[in-house]
Amino acid sequence: MKTLQSVKLTKKFFMGLPEGVFLISNLVQTLNSSKFEEYVTPVAEREKQWQKIVSLECNNRLCHVFENKTQAKEWIENPDLNPPC
Repeated sequence: MKTLQSVKLTKKFFMGLPEGVFLISNLVQTLNSSKFEEYVTPVAEREKQWQKIVSLECNNRLCHVFENKTQAKEWIENPDLNPPC
């Protein structure tokens, strides 16, 4: 299990993601939980989702992109799959 991508979360990068991938921030809210964990919305709704990312101060920070939430949770919960950033 690997991330599809681990990159800095900029608006340009975010707006270019395909709809339906699962995005998590590298900022931890609680153990095994990121501050931002959501499926990327359709382009028409993307600006609103971006504003949420900014309000949580997750923009311009490392993020990880997965095919789905299940893969993301497996990656978070398994230290062997989650290399240091």
